[in-house]
Amino acid sequence: MMNSRILFFFVRSLVLLTSFFLGSCTAITEKNLLKFPVKALQEEPKTEKIPAEKVTADIRDLTGFAVDEDVLITTSMFGSDHGLDVFDRTSGKILHPLCRIGRGPGEFLSIFPPFSITDSAVLVYDGGTGMFSEVCIAGDQVGAIAHQVKLEVPPGQGIPIIASSHKVGEKELLVYNSIQAPFEAVSIENPYYAIYDYEKGSEKRALHLFDASPLNHSSEGVTMAMFNLHDCVNREKTSVCFAMGAMPVFGFLDIASGKAKGFRLKGKYDLSANESRIFFSDVCANDQFIYALYLGKRSSELSAEGSTTVLFKLDWNGHILKKYELDGVYMGCNATSDRLYLSKAEDSRTWGLYQLDIRKL
Repeated sequence: MMNSRILFFFVRSLVLLTSFFLGSCTAITEKNLLKFPVKALQEEPKTEKIPAEKVTADIRDLTGFAVDEDVLITTSMFGSDHGLDVFDRTSGKILHPLCRIGRGPGEFLSIFPPFSITDSAVLVYDGGTGMFSEVCIAGDQVGAIAHQVKLEVPPGQGIPIIASSHKVGEKELLVYNSIQAPFEAVSIENPYYAIYDYEKGSEKRALHLFDASPLNHSSEGVTMAMFNLHDCVNREKTSVCFAMGAMPVFGFLDIASGKAKGFRLKGKYDLSANESRIFFSDVCANDQFIYALYLGKRSSELSAEGSTTVLFKLDWNGHILKKYELDGVYMGCNATSDRLYLSKAEDSRTWGLYQLDIRKL
């Protein structure tokens, strides 16, 4: 079985896996926690088994990656003096190390996913300072910080734990705040999407999808893992597709209205405190389609060898168009116009980056 070391990296990076909640929470259902309608899907396409092609040498302690048309960016902060490595997407060779770790000017305390690529820069979040930075990844200004903004928080509240971020306009930043209270707090308030002013860091409006109060009122063992999700935005930056890590549920959020709708996979396990499972491990999109990685297993069942991952291909209306099976535990995905990139656990410390030809999916 996958040992505690590799689970640690799952926790800190892609799935934020922790114990869900204790004892008296067992009666709480998904419906109690979701503030949007969820439709049960009745059919899924037949599964096709496919192989993925490895594109880089193994990366030690990989915690996340992002891709655009030219470069591939990874973060593997543990034991490194910098936060990001920029690779040539074609050759797989490292071009630049970026984001030096430290407390000095232009340095970062902690860079963990999420990060996204925009306008020849990578948008990174420093969980140690609550600061977003646009770091240049091309041209003569590689490594320079083009823009920084610190998110404003109410007095007494800890630095937000951000699970996703997307620039949705020149002056707007969409983030998913997975926990509002300080990390040390026993209980949590409702996680939520919010639109922030990209210049000032002030919150403009919140988009609430979840109700954590049933958990807050029933257990002191509540953690943020219940509301862990992965998301991507469409080309127009008007809609978000989100996939839940702790439930077999994915959905769509209209950014302008704040309205959401969800879909539940047919015949999958119900929410349980006794058998916590990892469902969706990541989701990404290119201009046309959405690609979602699905595990649906208890953490104790995962192993670098012998496990399989399901890859769903969806449209922006929630229809599952194709369903594939991959050998191994795949935890991250990024899509370009022609390639789907995937991160796979090779053993307890190393990860491989793989690719699929999107034109053949």
